[in-house]
Amino acid sequence: QDAALKLKAVPTDGLTTKAEVHTFFAAANHGSEYLASEVDLAVAYKITPHLTGHLGGAVLFPSHTDFDAWSYLMLDVQL
Repeated sequence: QDAALKLKAVPTDGLTTKAEVHTFFAAANHGSEYLASEVDLAVAYKITPHLTGHLGGAVLFPSHTDFDAWSYLMLDVQL
């Protein structure tokens, strides 16, 4: 199960920002045990009508180990 809060803002034309906070729980038949929380941040910028750049990252805080973090950079081409 994923309880999430999602926020999105478009500060200028072509620029979109997103922030999400997730809390994950096991299915009900497993006692609804807390599994982890995650924070995601992402930015998308429309470079041209057919090319968009994306930059994002996340941090995962599992209940049983140290946190984990990752990021990405992506170009989206629409043909």
